[in-house]
Order: sequence, then C-alpha cells, then structure tokens
Amino acid sequence: MEKIGLGDRAREKFTGVEGIVTGITLWLTGCNHIAIKREGLDKDGKPWELLWFDEPNVELVKAKEVAEQPADPSTGRKPGGPIPNGR
Repeated sequence: MEKIGLGDRAREKFTGVEGIVTGITLWLTGCNHIAIKREGLDKDGKPWELLWFDEPNVELVKAKEVAEQPADPSTGRKPGGPIPNGR
C-alpha cells in the first residue's frame, strides 16, 4: 500500500468518498485513521463535513494535491492551532 500523507488526494474504497487528506491520526491499537475533506457543497449548500476512515480502506489518488502551509519565516510557526499569549 502506498503511504498517504497530508495534502494528498485520496479515495475510500467502499464508499467512493474522494477528497483531500487533511488529518491523520495514529492509534495505540494500530487502527490509524485518515480524514478526507470533500470539495464542493452538500445538497443544502453547505461545505461537506470532514470524514474519518480506517487507513487500510483508503487509497491514494494523487500525491501532494495540496501543499502544506509554509511556516512563518519570522516565527517559524505554521498557521493554525492555539493562539499564543491567550489572544
């Protein structure tokens, strides 16, 4: 199986859900999960929710479809996450 990483385009084998990998979790039990964010809007005009799938059921469609956000050169931090200094 090809290694799937953040920013890759992937598809879940059984449901056919396809999109960009936005999260990967590693579990002590070994059943790792991959989050896929579908593009576009649902029938109500809202963005699709993030869906989590068991890693063995996800296949790579295209590597690095979306580049990871670069770190800020002045601080070395990537965007997102907790706000420093409680702002």
